[in-house]
Amino acid sequence: MPFTVAGAIKNFKELGDWKDSQKELRIAKKRCIVLSAIWASIITIILLSIIIPNILTVKDHNLRQGVLYERQGDYYTVVGLEDKNIKECLILDEYKGLPVREIGHSAFWDCSSLTSIVIPDSVTSIGDSALWCCDSLTSITIPDSVTSIGGYAFYWCDSLTSVTIGSGVKSIGSYAFFWCNSLTTVYYGGTATEWYQISIGSNNSDFTSATRYYYSATQPTTSGNHWHYVNGVPTKW
Repeated sequence: MPFTVAGAIKNFKELGDWKDSQKELRIAKKRCIVLSAIWASIITIILLSIIIPNILTVKDHNLRQGVLYERQGDYYTVVGLEDKNIKECLILDEYKGLPVREIGHSAFWDCSSLTSIVIPDSVTSIGDSALWCCDSLTSITIPDSVTSIGGYAFYWCDSLTSVTIGSGVKSIGSYAFFWCNSLTTVYYGGTATEWYQISIGSNNSDFTSATRYYYSATQPTTSGNHWHYVNGVPTKW
């Protein structure tokens, strides 16, 4: 193609237009990158504001007793022991300013050295398999605040001889006290009428066949099995 001044001017103009379009393209790309980063930041902030307060999965340590807690929104759940060889366990009623409401699923699973555990009045539920195979545990006191005991909760606690259970319990899951073949005594915090209103799941015969005593602060004038506290210890009348 022969060289002409008009052609050269046309090519120069086209080159200028191309450079301008490339410049605009680069600016558009930068804007897209900036907008993407802004949206990513907004989404991250929203997700963190929702997830962190409600599903905090970092386990905190109660160093005095080696109890592991996990935050669940506005309360804590007991999720285990730092060392399974711990013999005595005191669960706090409050941790880091929030109540401790649950003993979680399998929290003390196979803690075979555990001989004593204190459950505070803040706890409202004992999860499934919570104390599975704690076979050194000889007695347990479940406070009035607890309303539910999960299935298999005390499965294979075959050294357990007595259970003190509060009047607040409304349901006991299947196999909760299965293979507790040393269990002979149940101290119940309510009346006989209240006892028979508890929903007790299947395969709890070691629990239901144990001799049962009903709480009475004063010495009863009627016959039957009753108990009261003497220096904090359940004692038969």
